[in-house]
Amino acid sequence: MLKNPSLKDSNNIRGFYIDYRTHILMFKSHRKSQSELIVVPKSLQHKALDSCHISHTGLDKIYQIVHNRYYWKGVYMDTETFVLSCEHCIKNKSLMPNHAPPQSNRIPTRPGHYISVDVKGPLPNLGYILTVLDFLNMLSYIL
Repeated sequence: MLKNPSLKDSNNIRGFYIDYRTHILMFKSHRKSQSELIVVPKSLQHKALDSCHISHTGLDKIYQIVHNRYYWKGVYMDTETFVLSCEHCIKNKSLMPNHAPPQSNRIPTRPGHYISVDVKGPLPNLGYILTVLDFLNMLSYIL
């Protein structure tokens, strides 16, 4: 049991423990999604956020990743600040909202009948990639 005379209430450390195999401070959460979270010190929080934000998928997805792996006080606000200040995301965010017309519920009857084609890039060391999705069998092709 950790002891610190400055702690007025021992409940302040309930749930925290050191994993003696890895020597990492952990927090045992009572959430259903994840029971053991790594406690990240202030000095490493930016690195933790950066490693989770490598895919630049947006606040909700990044927060779920961080929330299921790590613990620190104020994790949501730190994640929000980090994502909203990401230069890559700001630069690549569309300035015009995407207001595509409503699509009808088409049911494909043969392979290649309805496909979706997307281009992503430029990507470091790759250039551009083309993805094709066949809606009949939901097969994805990356070129």
